[in-house]
Amino acid sequence: MKKYIGYILLIVFFVSFFCAFFRFATHSDIYLHASIAISKMQNGQMFSGNFLSFFLMNVFSVFSTTYMYVTVACCFLLALSVVAKYWIVLHFFFNKMNNKDAGIVSFSLLFVYILPFYLPIECFQGNYPLRFYINYFVPNVWHNSTIILCMPFAILTYYYSIQLLKEYSTDNCLKASIANVICVMIKPSFFFAFSCPFVLLSLYKYIGEKKKLIITLMPVFLGVVCVAYQYITIYDGSDGSSVIISVNRLFCLDFWKDRWPYFASSLILPVVFLILNFQKYKNDIEFILVYFMLLVSILIWLLFEELGPRANHGNFYWQIVPSMWFVYLYIVRCEISFLADISLKSMKLLSIKHQVVVDLYLLMVISGFVYFTYFLSTGLYH
Repeated sequence: MKKYIGYILLIVFFVSFFCAFFRFATHSDIYLHASIAISKMQNGQMFSGNFLSFFLMNVFSVFSTTYMYVTVACCFLLALSVVAKYWIVLHFFFNKMNNKDAGIVSFSLLFVYILPFYLPIECFQGNYPLRFYINYFVPNVWHNSTIILCMPFAILTYYYSIQLLKEYSTDNCLKASIANVICVMIKPSFFFAFSCPFVLLSLYKYIGEKKKLIITLMPVFLGVVCVAYQYITIYDGSDGSSVIISVNRLFCLDFWKDRWPYFASSLILPVVFLILNFQKYKNDIEFILVYFMLLVSILIWLLFEELGPRANHGNFYWQIVPSMWFVYLYIVRCEISFLADISLKSMKLLSIKHQVVVDLYLLMVISGFVYFTYFLSTGLYH
C-alpha cells in the first residue's frame, strides 16, 4: 500500500495545481500564450523563437484553434511541470532521506519565497496593492508559464552539470545537453545565468584535459546554438526589437534609493547563509556555482535591456528566478546534511547559526504559501 501512496499524492498534486493554474489563467500570461500558440500555428511559425512551449500546447490541444482547449492544454502542461519539479527534486536530491521528510522538503521548495517586508507608504494609504513580487528577487513565480514549464529541465541541467563538474562522464554530459536544449527552447533565461559560471568552473576542473573539457562544454555549445537560432528568428528588425547593454542603472542614485530595500529583503537568506557558512563551503564547487549564477543573473538584469515592443516585457529578469531557487535548494540540502550528521553523532541541539538559517527558511516557506493563497484568492500577483 505504501508504494501507491506516492502515486496518489502525485495525482492529488497534479489535479490541485491544474485547478490553480486554471484559476490563474485570466490573471497570468496563460491566456496570452494560448493565443500566441494558435497564432503561431495558423501563421506557419510554430518553430520560430523559443517555440517549444507553444508547440507543446498545440500538441496537447490536438492542434485545436479553440481558445479554451489550448488554455486547458497550457494548464495541463504547467501542472505537469510543477509535479515533475517536485518529483525530480525528491528523486535526485533527497533520495537518501526518510520518504516522509524528503517529500515535505521537496514540497516546501515548490512554495519557498522571500520575505516581502518592504511596503511603500502608498500601500498603507490605499493607493496601491500589496507588493509580494514586483522589484523583488524571488525563487518561485505563478504568473509566468514559460519559467514554470522550463524549471524541471533547468533542474536536470543543473543536476547533471554538477555531476560533470565533480566527475567526468559522457553519459551525464549527454543528459545535461538534452535537458539544456529543451530548457533553452522553452525559455533561454536560465541558460544566460548558468553558462558563464559553468564554463569557468569547467575550465578550472579540466583545463589540462582538452578532450574532457570540450565534451564537458557540449551543453553550453548547444545552448549557444539554440539562443542564436532564437535571436535570429525573433529579432529580425521588422518590429524595431533589439537588445542593448546599458550601465545607466548602475550609476543612478534614484534607482538604488528606490530599490535597495527590495533587494535587501530578497537576499536575506542567501546573504545570511553565505556569511555564516563561507569558510565551511568555500571549496565546494556547487556552492561556488549557485552563488556565481545568482550574481550573474542579477548583473544581466542590471546591464541588459530590450528596445522596441519588448521594452516593457522584463525578459532580462527571469534568469533571477531559477538562480534564486537553486541557492535555496543548496541551502536546504546543506542544512539537512548537517541535521543528519548531528543526529548520528551527538544529537546535540542546533547551533545558533543553523537555527537562524532553518527558521528563516521556514518563514520563507510560510511566506510562499501566503503569496500563493493571495494570488489564488485575489488574482493579483504584484
